[in-house]
Amino acid sequence: MRPSLGADGRCFACAGAYRSPASLGTATSVLLGVNGALALAVAVLDVVDYSSVGALAGGTTDTADDSLDTMLALSNALNVLSVTVLVATAVLFIIWLYRVRENAELFAPGTHQHGKGWVIGAWFTPIVCLWFPWRITVDCWQASAPVTGPYGERQILSQGLLSSWWTAGIGGLILNRITAASVGAATVASGDVDTDVAAVQTSLVLEIAESAFTLAAAVLAILVVRRLSAMQDARAGLTAPVPAAMMTV
Repeated sequence: MRPSLGADGRCFACAGAYRSPASLGTATSVLLGVNGALALAVAVLDVVDYSSVGALAGGTTDTADDSLDTMLALSNALNVLSVTVLVATAVLFIIWLYRVRENAELFAPGTHQHGKGWVIGAWFTPIVCLWFPWRITVDCWQASAPVTGPYGERQILSQGLLSSWWTAGIGGLILNRITAASVGAATVASGDVDTDVAAVQTSLVLEIAESAFTLAAAVLAILVVRRLSAMQDARAGLTAPVPAAMMTV
């Protein structure tokens, strides 16, 4: 398949304007994978904590007390590590998305709803942060679609993958806020249940659900990063065309 051409008649890669997002995408995918693994580890520990709190409710023993202490300390350490990795991932993801947005402007100039500045600003602006980043990614996704036909029409791609990723991310964010409020009402200190056992277990269930959404969002984000990076490289003529089946999810 002949690569797409820029305004000067040369392919985007030859013109020097295109910068492949593949390397940034790989690094971002690795960090997203670490986020997913940490979310899974937190969920497993929360399940153990749930059982330990139930055992304490039936009569505290030194063994159960020490076990709960250890699990809670490990859970707290994992949560701190998760936040640290999340910040690093967010920074790298935004850098990757900015490069993708620049490339998408080459493929389909003037078709984006938001300027490149919003690639960064959207994440830090209240309210609009709930959908602007998704909209920017959708525009890049459609702009990077393969071209077909004698006049180089862009294919219209399904947005299902992007919507699933963003829904999982927003779901995890909402559950994070609910969990934080729940933990404030049900605390555990030094292995002793200070409040109602049911309240403590409810907060653990909420955190398990949050971890599940976080894991799903991480996996879906990896798919988004890999597919969009591959589409752009294929569109720029650096790789073979992306199979249609890869973009219909």
